[in-house]
Amino acid sequence: MVTTGLSAGRGARYHSGTTQKQGWEVVNTKSLVFKILGVVIGVGVAVAGCSERSRIEQLKKIGTVAIVEPISEYTDSSSRGNHTYTAEFVFETEDGTTITKKTSFPKELIADFEAGTPVKVFYNPTNPSEFVFEKQEPEWFVVIFGIGIGIAALIFA
Repeated sequence: MVTTGLSAGRGARYHSGTTQKQGWEVVNTKSLVFKILGVVIGVGVAVAGCSERSRIEQLKKIGTVAIVEPISEYTDSSSRGNHTYTAEFVFETEDGTTITKKTSFPKELIADFEAGTPVKVFYNPTNPSEFVFEKQEPEWFVVIFGIGIGIAALIFA
C-alpha cells in the first residue's frame, strides 16, 4: 500500500492499486501483446499471399491446357474503385469431362472475350475445377499488405 499525505495517522489517504512501475509494466505488456499479435497476423497474411502466388505459378507450370468456351456475359462488381469480374466458365478436360465453374477473372481477359479470342486455362489434372487463366498473374498486393501489417504493428503498437 502506498500512503499519501504527511502522516499515516487519522485523515491520511491510502491508495491501493498499482505503483507507477507496475503501471508501466502493464502498458509495456499490452504493447508487447499487440506487437506480437500484429506481427503474427501480418506474417499470416503474407504467407497466404505467397501461397496464392505459388499456386498460380505451379498451375501454369504443371497444369494441363484447355480452351474455355466463349462467355456471353459477366458481372462487374465494384467496391472502392476495385473491380472484380466474374463469369461462368466451361471447358473440356483431356479425358472429355466438362468442367463448369463460376469464378473471377483478370480484367485483361475482357478484350479477349469481347473479340472472341480463345482463352487458355491451365487446370490441375487431378482436380480440374482448380484452374488459372493464361493471362492471370500472381499479385504482390496481399504479400506486401501482410508485411505492412507486421511493420506497422512493430512501429505503432
